[in-house]
Amino acid sequence: MCKRGEKPPEHMANCLYLEWFSELNGRVVIESTDYLLEISAPEWRLTPEEEGQRAEDAAKGMDRFLQKLTEAVEELKSGQKDPEAEWDEHDYEKLMKESDARTDKYIELLEKYGDSDEAEEKIAREMGWQKDLTPEEAGEEARHIEEINRASEEAMNEPPPEPDPHREGIDWIRTEDGGIAHPLQHRCSESAMKYWNLADELDLEKTADKDLDQFIFEFQTTGAKLAGALNGIAEDRGLTDSAFTVACLKRALDHLHKSQTGLEAVAPKKLLKDNIVCEARKELFEIREGILKLMDEFRGRGRS
Repeated sequence: MCKRGEKPPEHMANCLYLEWFSELNGRVVIESTDYLLEISAPEWRLTPEEEGQRAEDAAKGMDRFLQKLTEAVEELKSGQKDPEAEWDEHDYEKLMKESDARTDKYIELLEKYGDSDEAEEKIAREMGWQKDLTPEEAGEEARHIEEINRASEEAMNEPPPEPDPHREGIDWIRTEDGGIAHPLQHRCSESAMKYWNLADELDLEKTADKDLDQFIFEFQTTGAKLAGALNGIAEDRGLTDSAFTVACLKRALDHLHKSQTGLEAVAPKKLLKDNIVCEARKELFEIREGILKLMDEFRGRGRS
């Protein structure tokens, strides 16, 4: 709607918010304005003592949940191989899982503390980013950060390297806006956007159907993961470790499989015409074959 110059609809509504913690699912939150709520006069109210106990129980629940996230991070970290050793795709997968766990912990801390200056300090402490340094160590770290920032700024100002012309159509293509992208990544992203726009044209509220949402969202996520795996190669920024590329491609493949699952669940609902479903199914399958082919190629490079 914004692209058409129209204002998206908005309204004020009562919101249902439920939160609890469990050993099985961790922190669970249900929050939505889509429920039909009937609000009556309260039958009872918490006493000040009960309200205090409720707040204390909620804080303890959050603390236990964050502790489990911390334990998960530490467990994954303890299984990491020596950075100086030779890594394979499985080692990189473990590293990515640790990164995921750290991200989950950071998001929950952000939810708990907010984004004030004081909150940033608390989050940094609980994430292990804040260390007790001597004045000399603090100065050395500040100089190191300044050097990194300077190098990053210089790299941003440098013109991007021109890709190998002999690899055009294989490792890279020139997009309509003049950018550089890997052919498979570009195809995936363009296809995902095509079905996003198609749903708009059909006046389908994507988030109203969880399977349609999964099909399109996971398709888009596949394109993003492929960008992380392949666009550095397309831009000729130096080939990354082949095992790392394979690990990234595995992640893209996982999201593509979820997109395929969503599409197959959408098909019997007739939200999309049969010919559209067949076309999307064929496109997802061919992109999958492309990913598998690249994984075999990079595994071969790693062995050579």
